Amino acid sequence: MNKQQLLLRWSKKHKKKLTFHTSILAVILGVILSSSHLWVSAQDIPDVKKDEEAIFTASMVGDLMFSRHIEEVIQKKGYDFLFQYADPYFQMSDFVTGNFKHPIQIPGQEQPPNTNQVDTFSTSPRTIDELTKRNFKSVSIANNRIYDYGYLGFRSTVNFFDQRDDIDAAGVMNDLDDTDCAVIYEHEGLTVATLGVSDILEANSAATTFRPGIMPLTKPEIVMKAILTAAEKADMVLVHVHWGESFDSYINQRQRELAHAMSLAGADVIIGHYPHVVAPVEVYNDTIIFYSLGNFIFDQGWSRTKQSVLAHYRLYEGGEAKMELVPFMLSEGQPKPTKTPSISQKTWKRMLTKNLDPSQWYEEEGHVIIPLNHTRVTKAKGG
Repeated sequence: MNKQQLLLRWSKKHKKKLTFHTSILAVILGVILSSSHLWVSAQDIPDVKKDEEAIFTASMVGDLMFSRHIEEVIQKKGYDFLFQYADPYFQMSDFVTGNFKHPIQIPGQEQPPNTNQVDTFSTSPRTIDELTKRNFKSVSIANNRIYDYGYLGFRSTVNFFDQRDDIDAAGVMNDLDDTDCAVIYEHEGLTVATLGVSDILEANSAATTFRPGIMPLTKPEIVMKAILTAAEKADMVLVHVHWGESFDSYINQRQRELAHAMSLAGADVIIGHYPHVVAPVEVYNDTIIFYSLGNFIFDQGWSRTKQSVLAHYRLYEGGEAKMELVPFMLSEGQPKPTKTPSISQKTWKRMLTKNLDPSQWYEEEGHVIIPLNHTRVTKAKGG
């Protein structure tokens, strides 16, 4: 047998072995992957303890979308699966808020889809029940998806929220003169106002001089007047802002100027969303500005759209406050805490803090902590 025949025989022999071992490996990997959902253990769920010294606690998140593939996840695994890792923060919060990314389709009162949209999002009333179970007291519906089922879908959604006494929808104006449109929540004498405003507007979705709609950031004088009005009525003002560019964490000069103007008008926290990715944080005039918290419940597949932030706020009697930024990564629409340390967590931390001075934040157990002076909030409360 010559060298060429020996080599051919050797390669065939080892090719069979390779195929056999590869098959075994594939089976093992298949078993591991199919049982990965069983790996969740008690210590994987965040252990969030109640801060007995805080007089008010809140959690804030970005885009909440329960349609499309998320609806399929809900049907297979339920809402509890989606919120499994976030629930400890929500249950320790007096107040939770986020951006509600679709209208509600009420059974028997379904509205036709907006034919101008390529695809449409909607969810059921059950979703609101699940949010209120988790201490959501307000959501913003001032976004580019609230008109996915046209004006009637928008109006039906507003009416649905109006009939609830446990959660409010922010971002709605009866007309452009309706600047007293903040929704108010009270917790042990502390009043919290939530406003919603959108820079991303579908046709006819913005309020006009004669028609209800969402508050448009394209008319900043209206927005500033609404914030001033809210600040007169409430101790703390939160402003949801739907703005920026899709899949881009860049903050343009117009956004900065508008955010600073909102702060000077009386906003204590600005909660940005729409880009589907996390953007840097800024502290200006003791206002914390989240230009984008990213997706929180969503089904987009690009790795950056899976990075998310839950902002957990604590306010103390003397006006000291701190905002804890908790990193999450979406999997099947479910936000899960990132492991410490990890490459994704380091990237996340750099992104969030790139515009902060080192004196403005510190790290604790892998989370970014931003101290705030919110004496104006407790003074307004009378504390």
